[in-house]
Amino acid sequence: MRKKLFTFETVEKKEYIAEKALQLFMRMGIKTVTMDEIAAQAGVSKKTLYLYYADKETLVNELLSGFLDGHICELKIGATEASDAIEEYYTAVTLVIRDYTRIHPAAIHDIQKYYGNLWQRMQQHSKEFVRSFVEANLRRGIAEGLYRKDLNVPMVAGFYSVFELSLFHMIDTHTPVFNHMDLFREYITYHLCAITNDKGRKVMEKLLKKEFRNN
Repeated sequence: MRKKLFTFETVEKKEYIAEKALQLFMRMGIKTVTMDEIAAQAGVSKKTLYLYYADKETLVNELLSGFLDGHICELKIGATEASDAIEEYYTAVTLVIRDYTRIHPAAIHDIQKYYGNLWQRMQQHSKEFVRSFVEANLRRGIAEGLYRKDLNVPMVAGFYSVFELSLFHMIDTHTPVFNHMDLFREYITYHLCAITNDKGRKVMEKLLKKEFRNN
């Protein structure tokens, strides 16, 4: 059996198909979208679609991997560019809210119900990367004199990783009730008020006043 050779053009086509599939999943959820619809959206035959993706689960798995990898990369870039720990945290939450609110609530529900292994990966991402990111942010804030010195860093980071999953649940189940911008502001304020000292509180208030005025 001949081995499939993927040229630059075929890699581009594979990414294009993935992009079109992602648009459908974000708009309609995952379970209701068929491979026929993905092929039609991408303007390719089903034969071509199956050349790149053996089934829908393979496609969803690759999309989730790309999403998590891209998310990690953006968070790391944001951390290096932020002027202090508070700006770093604000930038990180901005990215999380931006990505999550673009996704149809049914997509998260479908991953939980029909793609248990993928949901476990998302939870693992929250437990491991998010927790380590928050720990680093807490230590940075303490070193910069913006966060309380008496913080139990591992414990607070553990609280936060669970709290982030709760935020996803709130967006999923209460979208008609809570405006995303209001939820975003309360989420940031809730966390920062608990960890900042007087100096950090002033920096936080200045940043939030500026950012939310612009939005």
